[in-house]
Amino acid sequence: MKHLMTLMLAMMALVPGKQIFAQGMASAMGEMTTVVLDGPFDVSRNPALLAQEERTGALGFAFIYQPYDSYRSSADANFATPLFTTIDNDFLVFDPDTLLLIGGAAFYVRSGSVAFGMSASHSYNNEEAENLLRLTISAGPTTSRMYSESREQKRETQSNMDFAYLVAPGLSLGAQFQFKYGTSSKVEESSSYIGAVLDSEEETREDAKTYTSTLNLGALYRTSFLQAGAVVTAGDYTLKRTSYSEIEYKPPPTVAHDISDVTSLEGVYNGAPGMVLGCLSSLAGNFDVAAEAGFKIPMEYRENGLAPSGTGYEDTDITTKNRFMYLVSVGAQYRVDAGLKLACGGLMRAFSFESESVSPSTVSEQEVDYRLYSFRMGLEKKVFDSGYIVLFTALDYGTFSMSMRSTEASALSMEFDINRSVFSINAGISYIHFF
Repeated sequence: MKHLMTLMLAMMALVPGKQIFAQGMASAMGEMTTVVLDGPFDVSRNPALLAQEERTGALGFAFIYQPYDSYRSSADANFATPLFTTIDNDFLVFDPDTLLLIGGAAFYVRSGSVAFGMSASHSYNNEEAENLLRLTISAGPTTSRMYSESREQKRETQSNMDFAYLVAPGLSLGAQFQFKYGTSSKVEESSSYIGAVLDSEEETREDAKTYTSTLNLGALYRTSFLQAGAVVTAGDYTLKRTSYSEIEYKPPPTVAHDISDVTSLEGVYNGAPGMVLGCLSSLAGNFDVAAEAGFKIPMEYRENGLAPSGTGYEDTDITTKNRFMYLVSVGAQYRVDAGLKLACGGLMRAFSFESESVSPSTVSEQEVDYRLYSFRMGLEKKVFDSGYIVLFTALDYGTFSMSMRSTEASALSMEFDINRSVFSINAGISYIHFF
């Protein structure tokens, strides 16, 4: 059962618990991407918006924090092997302790029909999780228990560079170059007991670095009462390198094995092309309504990895199929007066994928489905002649389901199913200064 704790850890790593949303009133209207002029924060949305901003330049800062989240989880595990007979099992997944912080800055300048903008943001995500697997097998019977705790830290720095051009009155085009640098560090400590006797203790570590680049193209048509926009993404190209290490202890405390390995820096086209279309209509002069819909094209990609095997690591071929990904959002904005705006909106986002991992000793398959439902609101208040503060919040509810099947060369077959729902509250503040 060498791969058992690895599979359990992989399951928990794929459970989404955090949602990052953008900055400003467009976010409060349901995370609008293609329409709604939002000053410097347009740099991370539709690049064509910059060419139609009314001011010639602006600088913005934003901070986002997730003060609350709540999880509900249910899990099940089944085993089949000629080596023993499973009498009973109990698979418990405990709620993780999490922390999410995001900070960023953006600016743009416009001269005539040409506009340029840049943005940079950094996110920090820390998660501590634990789970317990208790097996009763035919060996007396003997109760086998496996307990694990994991800590994972993720950091991501994202930068955007935008160019926009006003082709004709009311019609603009733009291009956005996006680059992400991400690091993740995951440590798991696990213990295995047979009856009341400690059988083994393990400590595994996985560190990864990723470099991702994306090209997005945007268009915006705007009149005094209507906006229609589109963003097309070419997908993501990612370079990734991962290092692994594992130490196993057997009682009395002796090192059974101490192994480590690292993958080469490999590139993969793992982000599907997609499109988002949106429109905004101004009603009664001070009230706007907007709607968007988007999708990504189903695709399949392959990548290489490593998996522990005995006292070493073996190469693993991973094939992932993105079955579907789509989003729908609606929102409204009301201008109370020249210095105050109110906004609210909602969105629904969904994705599904399946993957297969094949190594000389193990074949595993997994299927994942995820849904996010979010309600957002915010206000923009003028505090200086050219300065505005935006306060916004989001109430997110996500549902996640995953099934994993694994077969080892030793004829051990394992099945895991997990369902999780997450409710979280996000809050943020941003400042925009026009010049």
